[in-house]
Amino acid sequence: MTPQQLAALERMLILNEGKKLTVYQDSEGHPTVGIGFNLDRYGARTAIEAQGLDYDRVRAGAQSLTEAQASALLRADLNTAIDGAGRVVDNFDQLSFSRQAVLVDMCFNMGENKLMDFSKMRRAVERGDWQGAANEMENSNWFHQVGDRGPRMVEIMRTGAAREVLGERWGALQPGLGEEPTRLAGALSPDSRQLMGDSERAVRGLAQERGLAWDQGMHNTVAAVAMHAKNSGLSGISLLKVDAEGSIRFVQTDGGTLREGFIDAKTAANTPEAESMQALVAADQRLASDAAPQVLAADAAMVDARARG
Repeated sequence: MTPQQLAALERMLILNEGKKLTVYQDSEGHPTVGIGFNLDRYGARTAIEAQGLDYDRVRAGAQSLTEAQASALLRADLNTAIDGAGRVVDNFDQLSFSRQAVLVDMCFNMGENKLMDFSKMRRAVERGDWQGAANEMENSNWFHQVGDRGPRMVEIMRTGAAREVLGERWGALQPGLGEEPTRLAGALSPDSRQLMGDSERAVRGLAQERGLAWDQGMHNTVAAVAMHAKNSGLSGISLLKVDAEGSIRFVQTDGGTLREGFIDAKTAANTPEAESMQALVAADQRLASDAAPQVLAADAAMVDARARG
């Protein structure tokens, strides 16, 4: 993740967890300090003492953390939560930043093992069923234990639109993030630029057909369709339609082979353009990384063949 994204996650966790520099009891009765740091957990003493603090005095409320110490503990736990969420959800790297943030928040709050227990939610996320994933979150004990945090995270998972859910607070949480589609476009691979072009032509055609204004929601839809097409294995878009239930279907026909994918139209319109483009860039980087060993092997084989010849 970028430094901006990490900073945004830190601020979101402060919003959801709160911040207290002196020990308090959390909702389950655990002594807690800083930004959700559980003093009962494994390794707590070592982590606290690594900050130059006396664990027993902190636990007794006789010693408080500084802002810097609380931030250091948060950063370490945040990195653990990001890694954990990535292990729990197979397509974590392909998700928009908003939905990654939800999973990281849940992993931070309950731990990797408990997040793993959300098997139906995980499967829904992995197949792009955001409504199903949100429903599984809402029907869990976690949802009823975390207060206002639960409805916020559920709605972000459902819509992928953190800015719309949190309003000005989300803008304050991630200053400047998601406002740079032009820069991101320059980082796309030729294949992804082709997908963006195909998506824009298809979405513009649909907008003209229905007499819809070309607004930011349309820009968001173009990028979201391209990102989902990439993740569905398409290299182009031949056809785009919206069904009666509000689902966008995009299709590629290539040499008699049909490939297709789907995305909810409301979700596409509400997902910030730059978030989808960030996911496209990440997909390009992942594909390039996967291809590198094969290219090196092919080059080595060619050199070997020339040497033998």
